[in-house]
Amino acid sequence: MSILRQYVAADAMYDADIRFDAPRCTEGTRKAVQEDFMTWAQLPILDLALEQLRLLLWMTGAAGTGKSAIFQTIAEKADKQNLLAASFFFSYKYPARDGMLIPTLTYQIAVKIPAIQEYLGIAITSDPFIFSKALEKQLDVLIIEPLTRVLEKDPSAAVGWPKLIIIDGLDECKSLPPSHLRQRVPGSRNLGLADDEAHSTEKIASTIDDSGGEQRQLEIITLLHRALVTRRLPFRVALASRPDMPMRGFFSSDSGSTCTRKIDLNITYKPGDDIRLFLRSSFERIRAKHDVELGWPGEEVVETLVNNASGQFVYADTVIKFVDGPSCEPTSNLKVIMEIAQNTATSQKLTTDPSAANPYAPLDDMYAAIFNRCPAPKESAMAIHLFLRISIGINSLPDRAMSANEFNTFLQYRSSDVARVFGKLHSLVSVPLIGDSKKGYNLHHKSLQDFLYSPRRCGLDLHISLQALLERISIQLLRSSGTFHIRDDPEAQPCTPNCPYVLHIDGCVEPPRLWVEDESGILYDLFTSNHTDIGILQNGYQATMLQTVLDSMDADSWTLERVTRKQNGQLNSVYNFVHNTTFGCRWFRCGDICSRWRRAIRQECLRKNWKVSPFSYRISQSPVHHPPITERSDGFTLRAWLMPPP
Repeated sequence: MSILRQYVAADAMYDADIRFDAPRCTEGTRKAVQEDFMTWAQLPILDLALEQLRLLLWMTGAAGTGKSAIFQTIAEKADKQNLLAASFFFSYKYPARDGMLIPTLTYQIAVKIPAIQEYLGIAITSDPFIFSKALEKQLDVLIIEPLTRVLEKDPSAAVGWPKLIIIDGLDECKSLPPSHLRQRVPGSRNLGLADDEAHSTEKIASTIDDSGGEQRQLEIITLLHRALVTRRLPFRVALASRPDMPMRGFFSSDSGSTCTRKIDLNITYKPGDDIRLFLRSSFERIRAKHDVELGWPGEEVVETLVNNASGQFVYADTVIKFVDGPSCEPTSNLKVIMEIAQNTATSQKLTTDPSAANPYAPLDDMYAAIFNRCPAPKESAMAIHLFLRISIGINSLPDRAMSANEFNTFLQYRSSDVARVFGKLHSLVSVPLIGDSKKGYNLHHKSLQDFLYSPRRCGLDLHISLQALLERISIQLLRSSGTFHIRDDPEAQPCTPNCPYVLHIDGCVEPPRLWVEDESGILYDLFTSNHTDIGILQNGYQATMLQTVLDSMDADSWTLERVTRKQNGQLNSVYNFVHNTTFGCRWFRCGDICSRWRRAIRQECLRKNWKVSPFSYRISQSPVHHPPITERSDGFTLRAWLMPPP
């Protein structure tokens, strides 16, 4: 069990400490679906024919319909009744747990059914690398075979076993098995090379794409379905996901529908009644808390909000969080919500083309209005994109997101900055206390991420392109000037002042990596020993903020510091990046930023006897005159090579 624990995602279990504030069904709501689920979960497994079993349950519904709240509530009830064998909650916030599904289920089953621990220990000892093998092999060796061995000795043992496995958020599983990882060349490249990479002209970014996520999701469904149909897995399994592919395709097929029970929250049940009950009880709590007059807010208001929710619990939950905000002015806050609702209703009446209608219009309008109450709406949107799309690590895949404390340090946020950026977003974002060293910024619901990632839904005023995101990261790396240090291991020795990297993790024994995710889920490893990246200049992006920062910086002091420390990767990166057409450079004349930075770098390197060699991509031997970078450049060819003396 001690070896197994190393491969377990403890935070993915329903009762993990990190899930203390996970959404749950409000008392009295979702009674019908909970009763149906629990009736299914308590049916016998051994006494029914295969066609009656329906051992696999798929609960589906659009974003915000309350799937996770229902599964969390049922997991708690089932565990109290000794029905729950294991649970696993996928989350877009924690992609690192995606590859730990089988070991995490195994650990929980072994705790609930101690008789398998002996056989499980033998299996792990016989094959210590089982955790890096295919999912099917892991399922067979870690779960099915130990259970089978116990049942061979005592066929009646399963009668007293818990019968239910719960897996939530399958559509948020995006990881690939190691054998499926692919190399992809994005539009931007890392041109800053560490000392031992100075001769390299290519740095490929490892990526994970969404199609790979679908492959993984289909593999999980197929394996579980097959194990249940063949009676090799003596449990019932409940899955929850949006009605996306491949789940929708699998469960609509003849083979997938066999042995499967489907619960569609959009069709089977009446969420409006539950949303109405939730709003009434929540408004009554707020009314009593703030001593508001009796009868507030009135049935007409409640009905308007129920209609606007359109079955989305996330809409009602966001309304309540906003109304019960830190301003302690619930009546004023509710007036804001009702104005948004009225404007949404008016705009929908004016829409004559049914195909142009947005089913999320009420939710989107509310999100946009909440952002527009911020002092700088786009800055707040940028901050959310940054904490959602940046991750760090020292391995070939990202280890984790930044904690709130690390994030604030990276962006150089003071407490007043945190209040300015997030102060009006309490209904959308979970903001840890200043100085909290562990917790990170989180969204209350993934539907906000869907909103911000879609320019059609959030509008140009709030949309953040990949180029804008890379620009902001580059600016922060330049401003921190190599001083941003993350401490994962308090006992690790700090790296040397001459460390070639632009950010540091512990002692930088391995190159620290900063990963950036685009809207489709592809991850790019772009910033290691470079402050900038050519991807910033793609798609005609002007990078005006970055130009302003470079123009205001003291190029001579910045260069002297890096030449003294022999950080040629950082010098190479900036030397090559600033010579681009976006900054005004042409074949025989450079822009002001390029001229100033290149002059400072070249003069200081030559003064300290560095080797300043042009690469072959030139029209002359001069290190000044050569074609500038354009957005059509391949991004790989280094224009100069700066090397310190031995």
